[in-house]
Amino acid sequence: MNFIEYAESVRENILDYLPQEYQDTEVHINKVNKNNGLELTAISLRGKENISPNIYLEPFFQKYQDGMTLEESLKSISGVYQREMNRIPVFPIEGFTYDNIKDKLYVTLVNAEKNEKMLEDLPHKNYEDLASVYRIQVMVSPDNRGSIAIHNSHLKMFGVDIDTLHEQAMTNMKQMLPYFFESLNEILAEMMGGLPEEFMVLGAEISPMWVLSNSEKMQGASYMLDDTVLQDISDRIGGNLIILPSSVHECIILREDENMNKSGTAGELSKR
Repeated sequence: MNFIEYAESVRENILDYLPQEYQDTEVHINKVNKNNGLELTAISLRGKENISPNIYLEPFFQKYQDGMTLEESLKSISGVYQREMNRIPVFPIEGFTYDNIKDKLYVTLVNAEKNEKMLEDLPHKNYEDLASVYRIQVMVSPDNRGSIAIHNSHLKMFGVDIDTLHEQAMTNMKQMLPYFFESLNEILAEMMGGLPEEFMVLGAEISPMWVLSNSEKMQGASYMLDDTVLQDISDRIGGNLIILPSSVHECIILREDENMNKSGTAGELSKR
């Protein structure tokens, strides 16, 4: 059985492995565009609830290929689906308005070229080779947060434009996820145990490196879009900044100096 046949078998049979409360739902197989151009196949059930988790089938198919029976696979998918349904928040459609969600908006960054297909369905702003996209923070349990991506259909339903969305999300970040700024040496010392000077990165004695993220160290690279934060950092380290987006979660910050200019390094980096 190939993957397409496997996915169809899951669609046709999964309700037999779910409790009675799910029997009036419709089973759908969806293609989901993830970060950096990754496309996954997911199963979802649509019924009276207006939010349904996507359960990605690729890991289950791999186990099926490794010897798991189809029945065992369906039981496993059923268990994961029920667990995720218990974790997600329920949004009444009538309550899903801009006024109700605007204070939970925040910004994340993605690679624009690698996510070109995904961005077709998401309101976004381009910044050279990056794009800002927007999410709603939700609590899935007292101790765990999740998020919902804002799609073009949401923006139309909310009746706001991209500039309003962006401004609100940027404002929220400082309250929801305050920025984190620390030297790379200090971070390594905290991780490994020891003194910061024991973890001097090669070349750091000439050009110290810092890390910019948010308080949760997740999706924190978006702070490179906040001019007030960048100005604060510039004042703290005493110079212009060179910003290296190392991942969606953080940026590496360097202080511009004459040595960099003479070596030509600064010409290869983004300066703020």
